[in-house]
Amino acid sequence: MPDLLLELRSEEIPARMQRKAAGDLRKMLTDGLVEAGLTYEAAREYWTPRRLTLDIRGLTARSKDISEEIKGPSTSAPEQAVQGFLRKAGLSSIAEAHVHSDPKKGDFYVAHISRPGRAAEEIIAELVPGIIRNFPWPKSMRWGPASAKPGSLRWVRPLQSILCTFGPETEEPVVVDFEIDGIRSGNTTYGHRFHAPDAITVRRFDDYVSKLEAAKVVLDADRRKEIILADARNLAFANGLDLVEDDGLLEEVSGLVEWPVVLMGEFEEAFLAIPAEVIRLTIRANQKCFVTRPQGVDDALSNRFILTAPASSDRDGASHPVVPTPSVAFGDISPSRGEITALAARAAVLAKADLTTEVVGEFPELQGAMGRKYALLQGEHPSVAAAIEEHYKPQGPSDRVPSDPVSVAVALADKIDTLVGFWAIDEKPTGSKDPYALRRAALGVVRLVLDNETPVSLL
Repeated sequence: MPDLLLELRSEEIPARMQRKAAGDLRKMLTDGLVEAGLTYEAAREYWTPRRLTLDIRGLTARSKDISEEIKGPSTSAPEQAVQGFLRKAGLSSIAEAHVHSDPKKGDFYVAHISRPGRAAEEIIAELVPGIIRNFPWPKSMRWGPASAKPGSLRWVRPLQSILCTFGPETEEPVVVDFEIDGIRSGNTTYGHRFHAPDAITVRRFDDYVSKLEAAKVVLDADRRKEIILADARNLAFANGLDLVEDDGLLEEVSGLVEWPVVLMGEFEEAFLAIPAEVIRLTIRANQKCFVTRPQGVDDALSNRFILTAPASSDRDGASHPVVPTPSVAFGDISPSRGEITALAARAAVLAKADLTTEVVGEFPELQGAMGRKYALLQGEHPSVAAAIEEHYKPQGPSDRVPSDPVSVAVALADKIDTLVGFWAIDEKPTGSKDPYALRRAALGVVRLVLDNETPVSLL
């Protein structure tokens, strides 16, 4: 049975949109084919930064002939009802209809409609332009001279070419011919933008994959991830380091390259004075690079990775002088009940202070963690510092529940205050939305109480 190969090649698609877009393309096209009367054995989508590809195997070459009986109104029905029946059945006159008799319903019109099957190429040529025009991109753009015209094509980035071939393995596939806004389908594509810029003629999917590979393009996103992860691990190990793995970053980076090559750089060791969380987030968010650490060390980073200008500004911010508070002799590090009350009150005062810092302003993910570091630098009690970080927890079902009494007290107070405040202004969660995460806060209260066996008065 014939196979269909479709590629939509464009300028670089944002990495966060690629996986969903490829899935949308598969669903929209396969749903359209089935609705048109075609069947298929398997369909799989692929994506790179510059292309969405669909491989459909075992597609029927032609839709089935259709015989349909459409029941119409009574022969005594008014003219308006008869005309509506003719339009629905596609008849030009009532003489083309048949009259059926029924002992209970009487005589009524019936249209016998026969529609011959259509070639798959014809159906595909109709479907694909409509899918392209109505594709559900979160954001799209117009480009070129045609962009000023009403109804001009929109795509996430300028669409450059369309490859569409159809045919069985035993025969030469044909190009499914169609055109949209001056872009005509064909059997050519292009490889890596710099390493293989020339046009490539392909016949079917296996041929397409092998020629792209030769042109420095790895089509399968999962394989690109495997290459990046394996090479990064090996490169780190060769330099006496461990890779700090990051699944989210790996997914993103695999959507930024078509031919992954892993390199290692380094920055000045003096920057290691910056908290590790800041370094990691800076490199992740701004440079899209992985960090490494010395082998066997979990709580420190090495200086072996790529880092550019943004780290300099972070270092300047982190080097602002922090004036320590006068030393206090705490004696036994485990606080008494009275001390817990005092420490919890102190932690409550400082709990949100780090939200005003430049570091948390740039990286909101560091709220609490930076507050803890600043508190320790200023000589605060370790329980106060821990509470500043842990009072946000638990943030989900898999998140750790604080156990330090000071942290538990501040976390409970923060969550209960949030719930009471929003309830007071009638901002309650509904079955469909919870924009302020009030359910999470309520579940956090329950987990804090149950996990720590904390007695709570309801009066």
